Parts: sequence; structure tokens; C-alpha cells
Amino acid sequence: MNIDLAEEVQEGIKEAKRGNTQLGLQLLQDSACFNNVPEAKAWFGYCLAYEKKDFRTGITLCREVIQQHPGLAESYLALDGFTCTAETASRRSTFSNRA
Repeated sequence: MNIDLAEEVQEGIKEAKRGNTQLGLQLLQDSACFNNVPEAKAWFGYCLAYEKKDFRTGITLCREVIQQHPGLAESYLALDGFTCTAETASRRSTFSNRA
């Protein structure tokens, strides 16, 4: 991985952690080097779920990283982050349907 790509991946991860999921998604999607950086795959899943509401793919990506790298805390943080987001979105949808 060249230096510019490595910096882009790290910046994408940093933005995802900050909650700037739109920029994180863009940076991580553009870099597309998940095989070399498992944290990038997990945070890309988080951003994908948050921005595109693609929770299924996001969960799958995080679980793949957890299976391959069970000691990597980043994956659990990303998975927990958008699981909470999915639950909140579900509650809002249920609430608005009642109104």
C-alpha cells in the first residue's frame, strides 16, 4: 500500500470514529484496501450502515473482521455503534407509524 493510500485509509477511519460518516465512507470506499487494514473494513461497514442504511452489509463486514481478527477491538466498537443506530432508526420508524 502506498503512503497516500495508507494516509487516506487512516483519515477515513479517523473521520468514521469522529462521527463524520459521510467523509469516512467516501475515503474508505475510494481506498478499497480492506484486506490490508481490517479496521478499515469494520469502519467502512459502520459508515455504510449509517449513511446508506445498509445494515445487513455493515454487520456482515464487521462480523467478517471479528471472525478473522477476534482481538481487534475496533471491530466491536464499529459493530456496536451502528447496531445502536439501527435500533434507534427502528424505534423512530415505529413511533412515526403510530402518530
